[in-house]
Amino acid sequence: VVGVAEETASEAELVLERKTHYLRHVMRSHRLPEALVSRACEYLSYKERLWGGVDTDLLRTLPEGIVADVMVYIAGGLLIQVPFLAHCNSLDDGFLATIAARMVPSVFMPNESLIVHGTRVVELYFLTRGFALELWEGSARKPLRRLCASDVCGEFTMLSDQPSPVSVVALTPCECFVLGQEAFRKVLAYFPSARSYIGS
Repeated sequence: VVGVAEETASEAELVLERKTHYLRHVMRSHRLPEALVSRACEYLSYKERLWGGVDTDLLRTLPEGIVADVMVYIAGGLLIQVPFLAHCNSLDDGFLATIAARMVPSVFMPNESLIVHGTRVVELYFLTRGFALELWEGSARKPLRRLCASDVCGEFTMLSDQPSPVSVVALTPCECFVLGQEAFRKVLAYFPSARSYIGS
């Protein structure tokens, strides 16, 4: 059993090596900056090692109804962490389930920004793995809080359409579910009961 496991691990490493080599070749053929090439390869390595070579994008090829049910199971509990959505948990009209089905998985590598100070926030981020840092960008830059799994950022500025007073930067490879403002508003248009809770 140990020998089989070692052989499987070696095969996975070879697959990763081939994928990384091909990615570097493609990006360098387009004369992209070496720093960008390195970031892309780092992301590929992280994803492959985390999921053991499983193609997580395969999920999106499933029928829409199955994808929706999977996303509700995975991400539904995260939504009630958001203050203006927590009140909607008592609604039995499918609102939160519909929102969950429109959340998209994403990964940010170390030092990449989830939110940039002074820009309009059009996405809501639900962290599921890793750590990020929220920074106040006033006259003196200072850390406000360290974000980890189950934390949320971007909720208030996404509703207000105001520029963000803070930045959020990934400290480690940071996995999250992302809810876009446009997708959120489209769902909200079909649920008047939820609109009365949220006040949007």
